[in-house]
Amino acid sequence: MKRVFFFFILFFASISLFSQKDVDEFELTAGGFVDFVVVDTDKTAEQIFTNIKKWAEYNLKNADYSNYSEVENEYLAYSFVDVKGIQAQDVITKTEQDIFLDVEIRIRDKKFRVDIIVKEYRFSDDFQKGYPLSLNDGWAKMFKKNGKPRTQRLYREGIEQTNISANAILKTITEAVEGVVDYKKTDW
Repeated sequence: MKRVFFFFILFFASISLFSQKDVDEFELTAGGFVDFVVVDTDKTAEQIFTNIKKWAEYNLKNADYSNYSEVENEYLAYSFVDVKGIQAQDVITKTEQDIFLDVEIRIRDKKFRVDIIVKEYRFSDDFQKGYPLSLNDGWAKMFKKNGKPRTQRLYREGIEQTNISANAILKTITEAVEGVVDYKKTDW
């Protein structure tokens, strides 16, 4: 009995370790963004950490408040909203919804890993029609029970715009780490 129990623990532990994989860009599934992106760079962990902190300071409102976890030169996590991240229209229904996201960044010398978690979709303040979109529960779920995306235009656009939002976040973080962006104030 102990052998069987040990086998099941070992089996499920190995499945959970290998369920995520490294990809080049994010793609939304019924389970959210299940994969992660690893970006290789020539920067040290300290430089990567500093550049991402600078990115957050200049790109996120209340960056200190939205940073809910931090380990010096190893890990950063931000929670923020992509306002009107989804603007989709079907034959009858039009929707504007905000995307609530968590971005987790794990840092090592010469590379960093980005995970993005979709927490929820909410109607924008000035737009309250229809049902709020969701990944796989509620009235307006974007994915069927079998995990495949729904074919209606509203859902296709919601998935596509969520992917665009996540990959735009990845691009801006990568540009900040590489030093492509100049953060000097130019509005003087």
